[in-house]
This record gives sequence, structure tokens and C-alpha cells, in this order.
Amino acid sequence: EASVSVATPGNPFQALPSIDGCWVFVSITRGATESSAIALYRRSAGTLAFVRELRLAGSPAGMALTSDGKLLVVADNDRVAFIDADRLIAGQGSAIMGYLIDTTAKGRVYANVTADNKYAFIADENSATVSIIDLDKARATGFAPSSTVGKIATGAAPIALTFSPDQRLIYVTSQRAPASYRWPIECKREANNP
Repeated sequence: EASVSVATPGNPFQALPSIDGCWVFVSITRGATESSAIALYRRSAGTLAFVRELRLAGSPAGMALTSDGKLLVVADNDRVAFIDADRLIAGQGSAIMGYLIDTTAKGRVYANVTADNKYAFIADENSATVSIIDLDKARATGFAPSSTVGKIATGAAPIALTFSPDQRLIYVTSQRAPASYRWPIECKREANNP
């Protein structure tokens, strides 16, 4: 089949394949009384089979894998979770390497990682910023807030983060541009239609 539907143990936000495509990480949110999680699925013979879940504090949303497939970076509402992908797949020991909590960043919803694995960019939806995390510094400091080396101001509710092919630019979607741009609230219609 061209597509497969599978049940998830909660509300799925994002599905992200491993580098080799054999595994799929799914961020799962649940109600206030149950822990949210990263669900792990094995892809084989055209199907997805649930293997296990890793319970997380917070509410995991967008995720990104480093280019070597070793580190899973998860935007997790008021924190960023760092997960050892190999440990999660193997089911050995705690795969949670740590959490970075920055009290100035609210509503962390999407993540992306530079191709050289040096920086993670996190969309702080409720703070109208994108946080930049130095991944080497984060590991060395036990994921201390000082690992956040910069913030980019955005319009209201930044969400998706995509790098240009040469990695020199990052494109960020927002629900509304900053007022200082003086852009109209509604864009003009295309073509000749007034």
C-alpha cells in the first residue's frame, strides 16, 4: 500500500524517521493526568509496529535528529528534551540525556538542527522567538540554560523552522509579522481580483 495507518498511544504530533528509515519516532501528547511520550515504531515489510514508548515531562511536539542519527531534539512545551536515539531503539537504560529549561521561552513547538550538528533551533511559539542552542555546550553543561546562545525575534507564534540548502538562512513561519513591519493584517489577493 502507498500509505499505512497505525494506532498511537495518544495524540500524535510529529512522526520522524530514523536516518536508516527502519524506525519512526512519534511525539505523543496526552491529557493532564497522563505523561506524554515519544513512541517508537519499527518499519518492516511495509508496516509499522509499535515497539515502546519513552515517557517525557512536558508535552513533546516537533522533533529533529542530528545528521548522524544519534541525538533526538524534542521541542517540549516549556523545555527541550535531548534523547539518545540509539538507547531508545535498543531499549537499554534511560534514553533521556537531559532537559534544557529556559524560563524566558514559552510554548516550544518545533525544532531543527544544523547539518553540522552544532546548533539546535527551537521555535518558542508563545514567546515570539526562536532559541539557538549550542549542542556541544548543552552536553558539556548538563543542558544548562546557558547553552542557549541566542534568540531571534519573530512575529506572533513562530512554528516551523526550515534551513536553506546552503544552511545560511533559516525560514520561520509565523501567524503574524511584527507590528514594526507595518504589513497589512490581510494580504492582497493574487491576480487581477480586487
